[in-house]
Amino acid sequence: MKKHSFLFVGLLIFLISCSPELITVSKNEQDNSTTYKLQLGYIVKRSGALGMLPCGTLNPIKIVKENETKYQLLVEFWTNTWLEIQPGKSLAINVDGKTLTFNSEEGSGTNRGYISNKWGKYFERALYDCSADDLIKIANGEKILMKLKGLKWEQFVEFEPEGFSNFKQFVKTYVQQ
Repeated sequence: MKKHSFLFVGLLIFLISCSPELITVSKNEQDNSTTYKLQLGYIVKRSGALGMLPCGTLNPIKIVKENETKYQLLVEFWTNTWLEIQPGKSLAINVDGKTLTFNSEEGSGTNRGYISNKWGKYFERALYDCSADDLIKIANGEKILMKLKGLKWEQFVEFEPEGFSNFKQFVKTYVQQ
């Protein structure tokens, strides 16, 4: 019996050590800031084998520098063609029928690459400034729809509740009201 208990505890420790952190905290010594980032937030709703594309996430970020706090949304997206997320107001999130728009300084800019996997061949990432109130509205929403503007086309997606509890927990823990 003890042998099985030790084996179970050992396996549990191994699995915990291999699982990715839900929230990463990083300190930047150069500007004396601390960044809190949710690793797995909202995920694009997909269904069936053909529904794997596109794939993406919407994750909140909190940056604290001295007495200043800044919030951002990180959009990560995989498709089979370049979306080329544009600078400016290229992200709109509809929360239960009310639309919030967000601005990105550079769009996906240099934050893109070629990665061939089941989610798509092309990967893009864009950061959007937002407010604490925006994050709270998204976390309290029931139905989240997103429009992401690319160079030649726009992507409309619905986010599924997988990761919603993570998004809500991040907002509850790290976002000041």
